[in-house]
Order: sequence, then structure tokens, then C-alpha cells
Amino acid sequence: MPQTAAARPGRGRRPASEVRAAVLTAAGRILLRDGVQAVTFDRVAAEAGSSKTTIYKWWPSPGALAAEAYFTQSRRVLDFPDTGDVRADLIVQLGAFVRWLKEEGAEKPVSELVGAAQMDPILAGAWSENYALPRRELARERLRVAQLRGQLRADADLDVIVDQLWGPATTGCSCSRCPSTSRSSSRWSTRPCTGRHHEQRDPPAQAWEGAPVATTSEPSEA
Repeated sequence: MPQTAAARPGRGRRPASEVRAAVLTAAGRILLRDGVQAVTFDRVAAEAGSSKTTIYKWWPSPGALAAEAYFTQSRRVLDFPDTGDVRADLIVQLGAFVRWLKEEGAEKPVSELVGAAQMDPILAGAWSENYALPRRELARERLRVAQLRGQLRADADLDVIVDQLWGPATTGCSCSRCPSTSRSSSRWSTRPCTGRHHEQRDPPAQAWEGAPVATTSEPSEA
């Protein structure tokens, strides 16, 4: 009896995880290339080889899909290295984040998503749930490791540090008159943990240990 090739799943028979990944990839590609207004269910379905019905089941609006797709596309620059030197790792991650915005084309769609979220509560909720909160947790995870290693004070408010580190990056990259560069990440990574701006020579990594990091009783500056 001749052997028959294993049946390949058809368009509607792909595993749900595969379809979802294809939709997010297609939506992210469209978002970065053409902007948030171009992310429509019709266009994403055509590019992902999916059906609009399937997409409607998973996302309440194109904006919600765009928000999650952005996190999927940006995840590679949000992960942190772990070399044992938390300040060096923060500089590397912040530099990658700035390059992603300024050099790899993410700045415009991010501005569009943030702007659209001001008028669209569904998009605002999706942006918070699918990007802002996961991004913050990635940073907190790395900072918790630094606390366990004694590189940050045990009582440091990690949310304040996250705000002080990524606030300038996000603000600088969304303001055309205040351009950010990869070099800026070195200054940003120093200020929250030393209470001052980076000077001509980088302070040693040991400056992080026991440094006057903001705690819950101190005001924060974004």
C-alpha cells in the first residue's frame, strides 16, 4: 500500500496559537510600515491568511490588536541582559529601546497609538494591559534581581525607578524638539540611583550599591 503524505492543515485548520501569532505578526508589520490607521481587520486578515471572524473573537477593535501587536514586535528590545552589572544592563536595554524608536521606525506608530488611546477607551485599556504593564514588569523583574544581589536598596520603590528611567526615554522620543540618542541612556540610568546627572566620567558600578535610590516616601519625577 503506497504511503500517503501527512495531511497539512488547511487555512481554517491551523492551530489557534499559530493563527494568533500570524495575526499579531501581520498587524505589527502593517503598524510599523503604514501606521495605526492602516491596521484594519480586513487588511490584517488578508495578510495573515486568517478570517475576520477569528480576529473579531480575539480582539474587540483594530486598535486593541495594534496595541498587542506592538508589544509583540517590540519584545526583543524590552528584554534585559543579565551580565551581573545592573547599571550596564540598563544602559544596554535603554539604548536598544531608543534605537528601536528613533532608528527602526517605531517612534511614529507609538505616538499614534498613545494619541489614539486618549480618545479610545478600548485602545487605552489594551495599551495598558498588552504593553505598558508587561513592559514595566520586565523592568521590575531585572531590578528585583539587583535588589537580591545587593546592587539596589532593599526598600527601593521599583515603580519610581522605572518611571525615572523610561520616562525621559519615552518623552524625549515623542518630542521632535527633544531628540534622544543611545548616549542618553547612560545619563538616564545614573540619575535614579545616584540622585544626580551623569558627569564626564561614568561612576563605577559600585555606586549603585547603597546609593540613595528613591523610596515610597520620596517624591518621584517622571
